[in-house]
Amino acid sequence: MKPEPEDFYAALVDQRNAALDQLANALAENAALRREIERLSVVEGGDTACLRSR
Repeated sequence: MKPEPEDFYAALVDQRNAALDQLANALAENAALRREIERLSVVEGGDTACLRSR
């Protein structure tokens, strides 16, 4: 049984939206981790160059 085109496209849109949500969450977590690394570098006077090379 073949799905209706509207159902197929709706499923694709749902998958795209879920992927965009995951991407947004990952970018927000990345930004938070970068801020924490910078904060720790300032607090401890460390160099983050070794972290940036990874």
